Amino acid sequence: MDINVKKRDFYRDFLCLHKVSSGEKSGEIHTHDSIEILIISSGKGQVIIGKKVYGFENSCICIIPSNISHGIICMEKGRKYERYTMNFSESFLCGVLGEIGESIVKTLYQKASFISREHGIKETDFELGIDIINRIAKYNLQEDHEQLRYDLIVLCGYLESLLNNNPVLYSVMKEFNDIRNKNCFNERIKYSLQHLPYSDRTINRALSGYIGVSQKYLMNNVKYLVFRELNKFEAPNSRMLDILEYKDSRSIKRLRENYQITDNQEIESLNRRRMYLLR
Repeated sequence: MDINVKKRDFYRDFLCLHKVSSGEKSGEIHTHDSIEILIISSGKGQVIIGKKVYGFENSCICIIPSNISHGIICMEKGRKYERYTMNFSESFLCGVLGEIGESIVKTLYQKASFISREHGIKETDFELGIDIINRIAKYNLQEDHEQLRYDLIVLCGYLESLLNNNPVLYSVMKEFNDIRNKNCFNERIKYSLQHLPYSDRTINRALSGYIGVSQKYLMNNVKYLVFRELNKFEAPNSRMLDILEYKDSRSIKRLRENYQITDNQEIESLNRRRMYLLR
């Protein structure tokens, strides 16, 4: 197959696209320096990644390392085609996640991957990925690096769970995603995973093995993000302690010290980066 590959210049560190089309023509085969996560939620056609061609009908996920040629071809005419694309540089991921990001880049984003229903993935599994990406787009536009850090970890854990068919990791990532979707003022948040059918040891083994964090680390991240919301609306101290399930204010102080991103921790260029959400 003769393919003309076009080099695209994605100069931004982070780009997010949501596109709906009728599938009248195939996309160009191209490369770029950024890593790409592509979620196709509807349509029928083929995806080229490197030298491999994958057929898809409705939902699939593609993980495309930097500088690997890829594109969508043979789309069925007249059929609704919808996709979510997220491009990001290695420096962006490492800038937000630090050592965690460096480890994830080495393990998750060095090899092209294709995930479809043939791998036993359900429709709700794809919807979870779209939910995470939409939240990443929202908070990166707001330059909320603390929320972005949390959601990027959840996204990477979600992808690892699908690639490795790991139900433990998937359940944990879904739980942490659901927690962030709760309204802390109107819904009671459970800062525990004891309702899951897995022991703490099993959960921590999955988390540390695939994304290099612990259950406690993620749970405290959640608590810090909830604390910020409560603080923003000037919730009384007693209300904060009740919602965060703390006994005294010293716990809140430790939480702020350990999970707040300070000016010294910021990479200078990170402040100039934006998520571009195009529809």
